[in-house]
Amino acid sequence: MKWVALAVAVAAVSGALVLSLYMLFRKVLPRRAEEIERAFGGRQVIKSTRRANSFGKLSMKYARIKGNGVLALFPEELVFHMFYPKLEYHVPLDRIEKIEHPKFFRGRSALREILAVCYTEEDGSEDAIGILVEDPHDWANVIKQEAFKRHTRMID
Repeated sequence: MKWVALAVAVAAVSGALVLSLYMLFRKVLPRRAEEIERAFGGRQVIKSTRRANSFGKLSMKYARIKGNGVLALFPEELVFHMFYPKLEYHVPLDRIEKIEHPKFFRGRSALREILAVCYTEEDGSEDAIGILVEDPHDWANVIKQEAFKRHTRMID
């Protein structure tokens, strides 16, 4: 009898977990993406995707905050808005030093190349953000073209 009760409890918890994940991916995340895109206002979006996964920033040594979100390129900056927790990373195009495509970033791997944007902070320190996107080479090319067009500087 104990095993039957345990099996029923495990099935109930598993069902609740599956339902919660379904609600998260079907209802909550699309609403959060729409909320983020509304926050862009009337700004000109050069390129964007709702299917970006941040591997975090190098400067965040101990905080291993990572997550899915919206990546958007504007004429003046690259912005990543994370779904949950609600975090934003802003990288001005005129501060980008180079763009790389490593398979590992901050000890994590997606088993494919990611977009790693290396830039200089306001205080002069160097930092980088790693983001998994569908075509990191295309993203890199568009970012480089926009930075050159707007700021007449080449990015490695």
